[in-house]
Amino acid sequence: MKQVLQFIKTHLVTLVSGLVAVAAIAFCVLGMTSDTVVKDMKKKISETGASNIRNLRSKPQNEDTIAKEKLRGKLFEDEYKETVEVAKGINERKVLMPGVFPAAEKIATPFEFKQEYVETMRVLYTKMDGGMLPTQAEIEDEAQNVEDLILLEDEQKAEEESEEAGRAPTAATGRRTTGRGIPTGRGIPTGRGIATPTGRGMPTGRGMTGRGGISSVRAGGEPKYDPVYRSRVSKAKSILCYYDETTFHVSPLAFQDIAPLPEEMWFAQVSLWVQEDVVKAIAELNREAADRVTKGDPCVEDVPVKRLVYLRVLGYEVPPGENASDGRIPFPMSDSASMPPNIGGSSLTERKSDEQFDVVRFVVSVVIDQRDIPQFIDRISRINFYQCLNAKYEMVDHEAKMNLGYFYGTDPVVRATFEFEGYMAREVYEPLMPSAIRKLLGIETEGD
Repeated sequence: MKQVLQFIKTHLVTLVSGLVAVAAIAFCVLGMTSDTVVKDMKKKISETGASNIRNLRSKPQNEDTIAKEKLRGKLFEDEYKETVEVAKGINERKVLMPGVFPAAEKIATPFEFKQEYVETMRVLYTKMDGGMLPTQAEIEDEAQNVEDLILLEDEQKAEEESEEAGRAPTAATGRRTTGRGIPTGRGIPTGRGIATPTGRGMPTGRGMTGRGGISSVRAGGEPKYDPVYRSRVSKAKSILCYYDETTFHVSPLAFQDIAPLPEEMWFAQVSLWVQEDVVKAIAELNREAADRVTKGDPCVEDVPVKRLVYLRVLGYEVPPGENASDGRIPFPMSDSASMPPNIGGSSLTERKSDEQFDVVRFVVSVVIDQRDIPQFIDRISRINFYQCLNAKYEMVDHEAKMNLGYFYGTDPVVRATFEFEGYMAREVYEPLMPSAIRKLLGIETEGD
C-alpha cells in the first residue's frame, strides 16, 4: 500500500492530466454521436461532394464510357467547324477577276481590273430593276410619239367629217353631184388627212411641228400631249426603283488613265461588295412585293423602296493611330459621288477592326414606304453580317417630287437614311489583302 501511495504522490500531476484527457475524449465521443453533430457532418459531406467517392468505387469509368465522352466531344467540334464554314460562306464574296489580289499576276492585270470594275458599276442598277429619270433622248422620242398621235387624231377627225358630209342631204342647186352626195362644183378636197373643220388644207408631213415639238392646237392641253410628262410616266411604269448618276460609290480609279495601285483596287473591290449586297437586298424586297401585284405590270408605285438616293462606303473602322488619327481608313470616292453631311459619326457599338473581323462602315439613303422600314433594315442585316447603327427620317413632298419627275404613287413614303456596320472575317479576307492594306490595318506578316 505504501508503495502505491508513494507512486501516486510521485506521479500525481501526470495521473490528473491523464484523467482530464480521458474525460475530454469521452466528452468528444459522446458529442459526435449526438443528432446535431451527425446532421452537420452529413451536410458538409454533401456540400463538398465527398459522398461521390463511394459512387466512384461502385461505378468505375470503363473504356465504353470514356469512348462515348470522346465521341460527344468530337461531334461538338465537328458542329462548331461546320458552323464556322457556313458563316464563312455567308461572309465570303468573289473578287471581280482572278490574278488581282494580293498582287497582280501580270502588268496588264490592273487595267483589266479597271475595265471590269467600270462595266460592273455601269450595270449595277439593273440588279434592282432600276432606272433614272427620262433622258433628253427619251423625251424627244415621246415628242415624236405625240406628233404621231396628233396626226392620227386629225386624220380620224377628217374622215369622220368626210363621212358626215356624205350623209348630209343634197342641196337643190341643179349642179351635178357625186354618188355620195357631196357637191363637186367647188371641189372640196377629200384626201386622207387634209380636210379640216374649216375646210382649209393642212400639211400632213411628219415635220408638222418639228421633232420634239407640240402642235399649237394642243399646246397647254391634256397631259397626253406633253412629251415630258409622258416620258416620266413611261419610265415609272417600266422600273421598280429610281436611281441617278450620283447614287453609287464610284472609285476614282474608274476615271484615271494610269494603272491603279493594289490598295486602290482593294478599296474599289470592298466598296463594290458592300454595294452589291445592298442592291441585292433592295431587289429581293421589291420583287417580293412585285410578285403580289395581280393587275397590270408591277412598277415603282407597287414596291417598298421607291428610290435609292445614295450609297456610300465610308471605310474601315480602326483604333486611332498612325494610319488613322480619327479612327477610320476612308475609301476614296470620285468627285461626282460627294459625301453627304453629318454622316459617319462615332458608333454606338464602338467596334473596331481586330484580329477576327474588319469593320466597314457604310450609309444608305432611300425613299421608302414608311411601313416597310423594319423589313428594309432586317433584309440588309440578313444579306450579310451587317448591323444598323442609326436611322433618320424626313417627310417627302409628293407634289414637289412629281414636278421633278419622280412618281411614287399614293403610298406614305419618307426619305430615310441608315448607317450600317459590316463585319468581314479576317480569316477569309486577309490572304487576299495587298501588303499596303495589311500594313494599314496593322496586320503585317513575315516578308512585308
